Amino acid sequence: MTPEGAGLRLSGTLCLAGRAEKVSGAAPMVGPGRLRIKGEDWWVLWVDSGYRTLAIGTPSGRFGLILDRGAIPADRLAAAREIFDFNGYRTEALTAL
Repeated sequence: MTPEGAGLRLSGTLCLAGRAEKVSGAAPMVGPGRLRIKGEDWWVLWVDSGYRTLAIGTPSGRFGLILDRGAIPADRLAAAREIFDFNGYRTEALTAL
């Protein structure tokens, strides 16, 4: 993700429902901490105070991910999982890549 205009430029591959899906293009901001990606809103649910770890999910709960600038330490991983749990996501479905 790189800043671009009023949003971000994305380029990468996601694993969704067991299959790889390319994601690239502009992701406009549709509200504070809200991006629209491939027609679906993605919400920033949490970021740690040092901006090293980020939890993003869809409002429907269909998709969520945890990003970190390096190897995520156990305390920040636990905090991100708690945020997903609090927001009704199935945390047992989270898989480390």
